[in-house]
Amino acid sequence: MLVALVGCTPGTTPTSSRAPFSEALREELLVALAEAPPSQRAILADGEVTFDEYESAVLATLACLRDAGIEVGELRRSPDGTYLEYTYGGVPDEGVASLEELFNDCRDANSIYVEDYYALEHAPTASEVAERVEQASRCMREGGMTVPQGASFQDLQDLVPTDPDTALECLRAAGL
Repeated sequence: MLVALVGCTPGTTPTSSRAPFSEALREELLVALAEAPPSQRAILADGEVTFDEYESAVLATLACLRDAGIEVGELRRSPDGTYLEYTYGGVPDEGVASLEELFNDCRDANSIYVEDYYALEHAPTASEVAERVEQASRCMREGGMTVPQGASFQDLQDLVPTDPDTALECLRAAGL
């Protein structure tokens, strides 16, 4: 059985401030409105995605997975309460090439544009990302891992294979 933890945290896309991000947000909305399925276009039509709308879209993705016979774990909020996280796993019904393909199909049909736009709306600033990286670095050091001073997010990701349990918990707790 394959299990995946899914959550949407844009910590890997820092910006110097939120203001320049408004242009990217506007462009993403235009793309989404042109390409998204009708259910997602309806959510995006007013130019913002509330948490309830985001949750509704994610729940539709999870229902799609369940309908295909995939086991879906408990839906929970990220440590900062901004995003939703869940696990899924199992063997897809006959005729589906892979679990990943099924997940992508369900997400594309139900929530990908809503999730992406929601993530853009809630993207942290560069200074917020730096604070989160430092928090995760401290946590990893306290957990016995060797983390270089001034480590970047990529450095922390590269350390995951050395102690996956500690590293992933620290990254999650820091909102990365």
